[in-house]
Amino acid sequence: MGNVFRCGCGAEVDAEFERLLVAIFGQDFVDVFKTKRPAGWVDLMMAFESRKRAANPFKNKPLNVSLPFSFIDYHMKYRVSYSPRESEGV
Repeated sequence: MGNVFRCGCGAEVDAEFERLLVAIFGQDFVDVFKTKRPAGWVDLMMAFESRKRAANPFKNKPLNVSLPFSFIDYHMKYRVSYSPRESEGV
């Protein structure tokens, strides 16, 4: 959260959080999740917004963002559907 918090204004922080999600889960998954599970995306961004509001640059306390069940569930299904082994024909 510290790296994300240093960005400045809210929109920049949100964009940096999305870049972090892309770095962890991949651009394809994030795009598909936003399209296929828009309510889940809103839940995730609301959870992030809540943690963002609780952040304080003067406190050295880590903040965690809980991933909504829909995100975790869809990621598990996405990994199975789009596993590299299947696309390589292994």
